[in-house]
Amino acid sequence: MSKAVSRGQALQVSARVATQVSWDELDGDALQKEIINLTPNEFGLRFTAFLKNSMRLLKSVLTFLCTVKVAAQPTVTTSEEYFKKAGAKYIGDKFGEEFFGLTVDAVEETELAVHKLEEESPSCQILAELRRRSKISVSQFHALLSARGESGFICHLEGKSGKLLTVAAAHWGNNPDPWDIQAMEIDNFGDWSTNYQVVSNK
Repeated sequence: MSKAVSRGQALQVSARVATQVSWDELDGDALQKEIINLTPNEFGLRFTAFLKNSMRLLKSVLTFLCTVKVAAQPTVTTSEEYFKKAGAKYIGDKFGEEFFGLTVDAVEETELAVHKLEEESPSCQILAELRRRSKISVSQFHALLSARGESGFICHLEGKSGKLLTVAAAHWGNNPDPWDIQAMEIDNFGDWSTNYQVVSNK
């Protein structure tokens, strides 16, 4: 089991970033747009992935496969029945806590990107690569379930808590129809199998 990071270690890393990065070599406008303007959650996820990789540049783990067109979706308040009508056979407790009774705004017709996961990878590394393209709408996720695709997939949805969660949809056994859907905290799951595709915004 890994040892928890101490407060002193965290402060040491913060101090070294502040004093040992060559800030004069960086573009201030790009820094503001690409890093400072990130949400606290997204900044934390990306920097955590960077540290987990021993501060080495993260290699790409995703290969773009195709786009899938998703029709416009109306405003909706979700429920267990809403997801079961889309083919969900088993719905995990965490998913229900975060996504039942959630009011979802209408979204226009759009194309989502489908990626192949090239190697087993944690959510934080996938999110670091996708950056701001990672989140899709809950109603778009519902539309993907309704399409009854053959491949299991993961995506990232914002739940009632306001947190971005990894949501996985997989088929029961060899049956290509019913879905098993689960929601996980970003840091509370290990590596995702290459059996999953990853769906995001373009």
